[in-house]
Amino acid sequence: MICSQHLLVAHMGASRIYSRCTKTTPFQGYGGRIVDCPVRAEAAERWFGRHLPPAAFDMINWSSGCWTAPLPEKIPEEVANDFGRGVLPEAPVHAWVPVDEDEIGPEMAARIAATLECSVADLIHVPKASLVLLPAQWTVEHLRSSPGAVALIREMSPRPSSAVVSWTSALGTLYPVANAGQEVEAVADLMDSAATVDGEMIVLTTTRNLSPLVSQHLLDRDLLELLVGASNVILGAYDGEGYVRWSRGKLPDPAPQPMTGAGG
Repeated sequence: MICSQHLLVAHMGASRIYSRCTKTTPFQGYGGRIVDCPVRAEAAERWFGRHLPPAAFDMINWSSGCWTAPLPEKIPEEVANDFGRGVLPEAPVHAWVPVDEDEIGPEMAARIAATLECSVADLIHVPKASLVLLPAQWTVEHLRSSPGAVALIREMSPRPSSAVVSWTSALGTLYPVANAGQEVEAVADLMDSAATVDGEMIVLTTTRNLSPLVSQHLLDRDLLELLVGASNVILGAYDGEGYVRWSRGKLPDPAPQPMTGAGG
């Protein structure tokens, strides 16, 4: 169980765009603490299969671990296993702001307005929270666990730069992070800048042969070694607010068996 309240783990990040004509009250989210909630393996595998290249997806034996997600403890089971819907409370009405047409571009603004059946002037930003601080904390703990620990953060919009170490692979462009002194907020910022909504992905693994200080292209055998050795694979979900986590070897405890004994 994750013994934290929303305010301790929520991180304000992106926003949703709505029409002020139909959006009048904020979504209240689901009650209770944030807990490590089991999710159905078949649903989670389908979600991962949608967001990972087939060649990379097939490199991991998903049945060797279990699936969980940090979620409000009062969330309905069907929402927990949907992965596409928001789960956290939205910002109050006074925090909503009009969409700046110049910021998102006139064409995009017009397209969104047409979809929402309103005018561009009626578009509003509704700020939303994210549980990104939790996978960031898991990452920091992993990096401090052993000398060979490394976290691979997937970049969804690669921008080649000699100043940033990146690995290209069948999984896409990855940022290797291996500094055991990383701060949680810094990892969260890197995750947020690397991807948006459901594209965020991080692999917690170890390496003996690959230098996280050198940009390179990973051969399939290199990627296979990293994925086979992964302790956790974490993927964004819940409309960019939360994460689904696969943990190797942490299988659910068996159901308790009724006690039996001799005599009556």
